[in-house]
Parts: sequence; C-alpha cells; structure tokens
Amino acid sequence: MKSCILYLVIILLSTIGTELKANGHRLQSCDIESLTLLGPNHKTKELLVSLCSDNFNFVESLSQIMDDINRKRPNEEDKVKLRIINAKQPTLCSIASNSLCEAQDELRSGADSWMRDFCKVVSAKIKGEKDEKIVLFDTNRERGTKQLVENLSKIWGDHLVVSAGNSPNCGDYGGNIDVTPNNILYIGSESSPTMINFWQEKGYKDNLVILDTSWLTVGHVDEFITTVIRPNDPCGMAIVKADPVLALKSLIKDHYQEEAELAEQSRMTWDMTNDFQALSSFINTNQTLVKSREQSKNVAPIILPSVDTILPDEKKGHTLLRQQFSAASFIENNVQLLKEKITKKTPACEKIEVVSIPVLFKCNEFEAKEYCGSILPNSVNFANLGQDLIVPDPLYAPFREITQAALAKVDQQSYFIEDLSYHIANGEVHCGTNDLKSSDMHLWFRSR
Repeated sequence: MKSCILYLVIILLSTIGTELKANGHRLQSCDIESLTLLGPNHKTKELLVSLCSDNFNFVESLSQIMDDINRKRPNEEDKVKLRIINAKQPTLCSIASNSLCEAQDELRSGADSWMRDFCKVVSAKIKGEKDEKIVLFDTNRERGTKQLVENLSKIWGDHLVVSAGNSPNCGDYGGNIDVTPNNILYIGSESSPTMINFWQEKGYKDNLVILDTSWLTVGHVDEFITTVIRPNDPCGMAIVKADPVLALKSLIKDHYQEEAELAEQSRMTWDMTNDFQALSSFINTNQTLVKSREQSKNVAPIILPSVDTILPDEKKGHTLLRQQFSAASFIENNVQLLKEKITKKTPACEKIEVVSIPVLFKCNEFEAKEYCGSILPNSVNFANLGQDLIVPDPLYAPFREITQAALAKVDQQSYFIEDLSYHIANGEVHCGTNDLKSSDMHLWFRSR
C-alpha cells in the first residue's frame, strides 16, 4: 500500500489569549522527546462528528444520546460536548440538544465523514519544555479534512506542526492506531514502516504490538478489537473482541420468534438481508458444525462439507460459514498477541477479561484471507466515553441483547444507535467520530 505524509499538529490548550496565524510554527520531529496517546482512561471533553448529506438522523440521534449521558453526570467537568463539523448555527438550532458546541464556519470536512481517521490526540514532551502539551497527531488524510486539524487548533488553542513521515497510506489513519488503558499501542499490519518506526522512536519501542489486519477490507484494528476501563477490577481494563462463532451460535433458532426477526430485517439493506438469511438458513440445518467449532476452542480445524455435496441454494451459506471460522481464527490470534503485551507490562492483567461481541463477516475470498467486512453493523466499533459506550445497533435483537449484557458485565453502559449511513460505506460509529481528550485520567485510574 502507499505510505503517507504525517503531520504532528501540537495544540497547546492554554488559557492565554494568543493571536493565531493561518500556519503554525513548524518543529522537526527531533524536537519531540516522546509522545503518549490518550486512551480510554483519559477524560473526553468533546466528541466530533461530521454532518454530511446522508447522516442527519444519525447526528440528531447522537445528540440525544449525549444529552442522556450528560444528564447522569452531575459534575460539569465530566460532561462531554458534541461538536458537529460542517454545521451552521440554524441547523444546530433545529437539533433540540443541550450538549452541542456552537457552530464554527471554518470547521469543514466536505463529504468526508470519517472523523476518526484524520487525527489522534496525544500528550507530547517537547525538548526544552517543562510541561507536556496536549497535541493532535495529523495523519495527513487530506480529502475534506485537509484543513480541519489546523482549524480545530485555532479553536482549541495555539499550535505547532511537526513533519514525521512521507507519502499517504490508509493504514496510517486513526482507526488503525489505538492504545490500551495501560498505554500499550496496538496498530494494524497495514500501517507503513514509517508510521511504526515513528511511534517506536517516540516512546513506544517496548509498548507496541502489531496486529494482523491484512484480512480486512479497510484494514483497521477498530474493526475487531478495542479496550474498556474497569474501575473495580485488578487489571483495570477489559478487551472487547468481535466473535463470529458467538454470532453463529446465536443464529440457531430456539426461543427467538420468526416474526421479531422479520421486523428487524426490515431495517437491513437488501444485501445485508440476503447474506444474513443465507447464513442463518444454512446454520439451522447444520447446527453440529457450529457446536463442534465452539467446542474446539480454535485448536482443531473443523471439517466442513465439500462444496460439491452442497445444494446450489446452500452454497452462499456454506461459504459464509467457512468465512466466520477463518475470521474467528484471525481475531483470536490477535487477541492473544494483545493480551501477552498487556500482561507483560501489567502482571495484574494475567486474567484480563475478554468480552465477546457477536459480529458476522463477509469476505471476497473463499477462505477469508482478505477483503472482509461485517455483514451487519459491527457493535465492536463503538465510541468510548469512559464507561458510556455509543454502540452501533446490529439490527438483530439477539445480537443486541448479547452485546448489552456482555458489556454490562464489565461495567459498561451501552447506548445503541442506528448507523447505516456509515455501515454501508465500510465503517461504523467509532470510524465516524473522534474525541478531544484531556490529560486528566479518571480519578480511580490515577492511583494505579
């Protein structure tokens, strides 16, 4: 894949009134001693979303969820504002919400709705500076967000710019860069060597793990894995993973009513419904295959019926089943890599909880070796606001119920939102939002 120019835009979030210029002062990468990505254990001050031609309903629903979250947070410093890119004040006035930032005409992203990809929030230690600074790491996504980082810097504070790489690469975007609460950077294998070397040189040499994302269409880690904070757990965190085998198991019909299923499917696109029904039908006539795969715990391969023995109308279901098993193997291998890295740094995480979320995948390759994406909205790709999660609605009641219960067991509150405008473009809620974080950690995490 192509590589990309990376810019480090350092946003000095100070209260000093400073006249800002169109172009910030440029530093060399060597002027930065180290960087620390701000993760789930840091407080979120603002959530960003871009208003585009096809997502007004999503933005409006998101604003209502933000109101719900803020109502249960008595302290003003814990409330999160929603900043809507591309919005003018009359549009904001039509959205009945108390959580909105005022419109800023200069904040534009054009038709680019992928807010996660254009930047990451980090803390920087700069040579000659006593205190660390909150910074924005610009991935140089270009497109409609080309000027967005700089314009945000004018609103959030003074800024500096550091060149850190070369040519563009979608694997270097923000959805492929994430960090655990104990500061382990996990990054996808589609990242460029320039990106990986940069983070290693800036403080993550011993705290970086590369996960295999070569099997995915977009190729970002946020498509199948993330972490959440756990205040009352010795480890302080949990891993959340996509689990195709759990999804298959929940497709087996027992106590769920067909009528309820059909009502859910009415919200799906034709392609989603077609794939979902084909797989569901095949699973219910071959239940032993799913049960055998679950019992094997990914140790022994499952022998599927030969394609030659499958009826023509079952071939799609057979192919999709095979792809679920392959995707599950990729995901489990990645989970083990991340667990080992987390535990090495924090021994208390030896028994870290791994939360399984039902997600089905469809791939262009028969063996699911590449170009895989979720069939239904992917509930692992959520926006994380502390212990409040804004979760893509999978449009299937059993998946939704399992997801809500699983996340509740690790102290998370789920707020489901329909995000079809993102899903059909190969993304979800996490991809379509971004968050301005503070260097302040949640109080309970500071003592660790």
